[in-house]
Amino acid sequence: MRYGQVFKREECRIDMLIGETLMEKGTRFKDKLYNLIFPLWMIMFFPPFLIAVLFGNLVIDGLVIYLTLYLNRAMLERKQLINVIIKAWVFGFLADLAGAFILFIFSAIFSFNGYYAFESPAAALPFIVSVVFAGCLIGVFNYRQCRSLMDSRLAARVGLAMGIVTAPWVFFIPSSVMW
Repeated sequence: MRYGQVFKREECRIDMLIGETLMEKGTRFKDKLYNLIFPLWMIMFFPPFLIAVLFGNLVIDGLVIYLTLYLNRAMLERKQLINVIIKAWVFGFLADLAGAFILFIFSAIFSFNGYYAFESPAAALPFIVSVVFAGCLIGVFNYRQCRSLMDSRLAARVGLAMGIVTAPWVFFIPSSVMW
């Protein structure tokens, strides 16, 4: 077969200039074209490092919950534990977004550099408030969701551990370190 020959739709086979086959006989062109283009658009809207961040947060949340239960000599069924970890993970991101939103509001209202927490004591205050607020949200949510599965005292310990360990401490890292 030569490059550029015309075939019937059923026998359509498109070769790239380097000879790699994009579509084999019997497959639909539309499906193959969709599979070729879709990942490019996903990369544009879904940065690759975000997958690593999501996975890392899931592992950290799971470890904190599991270790808190283990150190208090309490265990949940596997299905319940996974359910608690997934809910804590999702709500942790929502709480981090709420903290970032508060930081954004502070930077819009007051004139300070929202990229460096240690510029002055006045600049550090909004960062502290947003991290504490997000940590409190995480702690309260985890307490409320665990309260139905365990006694109130243990649920408070899980909430406190999650609120302290998984608060968005990264807000304090200057953006010049990352870029």
